[in-house]
Amino acid sequence: MTHLTQEKDAVVRRLSDDINQFKTSHHLPDDLESMSDAIGHLQKQAQEVMSQKPKWQSYFQGQMITKDDFDFISNFDVLNAEGRTKLLSDPNTRNQCAKTFLTLMAKLFKQQTLRYLLTLMDQFLREDKSRVEIFNTYAKMKKEQLWAYFFNMFANQDQFVVYQTSRILAKLACWSVERMPTSDLSYYLAWLKEQLKPQGNEYLQSVCRCLQMMLRIEPYREAFVAIDGIPSIMHVLNNASVGFQVQYQLIFCLWVLTFNRNIATIMT
Repeated sequence: MTHLTQEKDAVVRRLSDDINQFKTSHHLPDDLESMSDAIGHLQKQAQEVMSQKPKWQSYFQGQMITKDDFDFISNFDVLNAEGRTKLLSDPNTRNQCAKTFLTLMAKLFKQQTLRYLLTLMDQFLREDKSRVEIFNTYAKMKKEQLWAYFFNMFANQDQFVVYQTSRILAKLACWSVERMPTSDLSYYLAWLKEQLKPQGNEYLQSVCRCLQMMLRIEPYREAFVAIDGIPSIMHVLNNASVGFQVQYQLIFCLWVLTFNRNIATIMT
């Protein structure tokens, strides 16, 4: 009982700290993962995934990837954050970066390799949020729909792949200069809403984290409310089986929704 009380008190303190931070700075952090002391199921798996580097040479020798993609990914994979920054200072290399990641996402089917590739992508976006423009610029240059590459991953049978993709999507949607197009936004938010289940989803914390990021953005708040997202949040919160971490995350989502006066009126 004491442990549960301590957890509950910790949730209240964290939410209070976040509210005070906004009051003093009028700004919410871009990457809300840094706001939580708790490590979710997906993050624990990601740590394990990154300890098992793929054998890129074997993919090249087996003619599964081109020389350009092999040269880039094998070099990029061994660099630290500083080395990646230096490498990506060249516009041509930035284009190659986007091409390689998107191509390998579509071509490689071994689950462990796909897990690693997506986790590496998520990691290097977190190092510098402006890197999302690497993918946006490439997609525009090729006249391709960037979002389709990632939505296709939702059909993967590996749940880690699915939810790691969702994390990347949230970063692209929130950190890009241009907002996510309406049709793609509706699809993504509807997908997140569908994952809001109080039981049977071990990646629920990751879903909530994506919502925390998305609902910082005014147009995204309105789109979420338009698909009746608030009742889905309340359904989870009203379930006694959800832990304090998820409760905190969803209360945070409700809080940021109230930044919009019209939405706040609806909620009251």
